[in-house]
Amino acid sequence: MRGGEDQDIDLIVNMRGLDAANEVPKVDIEKAMELEISSTIAFSGKLFMKLENEGKKLIDVPEGMEIVKTALLPILKKSMAVDLDGQDQDTGKPSGFFQTVLRKIKSK
Repeated sequence: MRGGEDQDIDLIVNMRGLDAANEVPKVDIEKAMELEISSTIAFSGKLFMKLENEGKKLIDVPEGMEIVKTALLPILKKSMAVDLDGQDQDTGKPSGFFQTVLRKIKSK
């Protein structure tokens, strides 16, 4: 936030469901933060502890990849100018680091 625009901030609520009886309701979080919740990551103790104990990443297992796809990728996709399906949203051309660099070089 630091003097910037809050329209570019995505609020992610993590560990939702850890202690459901004592959690702050979504409506109260949004009111206090003056932002809408963009995504919620449900707490899955078994999954996260298993991954931590095995030294694996969230994307290494199907259940974790589903969390990434549904809770995080939509936010990343919105935040980046690149479509994660491989097309630059502004130009419609193939995207990626080298394609972007080459396109900029060719335009000069």
